[in-house]
Amino acid sequence: MTQTLRRQLIQTIKPIIDSWNCHDEDGIMVEEIADSVIKLRAFSNLKPAKMSIDWLAAGVEVTQDQIDKENLEEEALNRFETDMGCPKNWSWYPSRTSEEAVWRQLREFVIEKYKENPTCFQAYQTWRTNPFARGAMSNVGIINYPEKFQASWSDFLSQNQQYIKKETKFQSRNLNG
Repeated sequence: MTQTLRRQLIQTIKPIIDSWNCHDEDGIMVEEIADSVIKLRAFSNLKPAKMSIDWLAAGVEVTQDQIDKENLEEEALNRFETDMGCPKNWSWYPSRTSEEAVWRQLREFVIEKYKENPTCFQAYQTWRTNPFARGAMSNVGIINYPEKFQASWSDFLSQNQQYIKKETKFQSRNLNG
């Protein structure tokens, strides 16, 4: 696959280099550019706000663990939004810096719960639609009071015995092995 991608990049880059009237008769420049693009393609799935081109320009080395962490965060937040039926304008990064700590805690909580069980937000959504659910938060409630979502999650766990059994089994497996 890498060779196919490399050939496609060379075919795309060559006319651009030729249009600049650069003398690259043996094609070394085009090949080097194509190889550099292949090395950088790991960054294509990352949000620009998180891993900007400035990091690369500054020479900051980004590890695979950082890339995996960023991808997990994006995946967890997207799953939360999808499963909870959040509006398309949901913002995980508040405009007021005074609210950043609370929203960072919510993001970390969501990521932690997603790592434990990727379908946990579907279960919460099902529970909160129950008219007898005590402590359930709507999307508007979560936006207005993100710091209260962890307490709502505790209410969810205490009232949903079926989910508690699944989560306990999952945690005991992690503790044992």
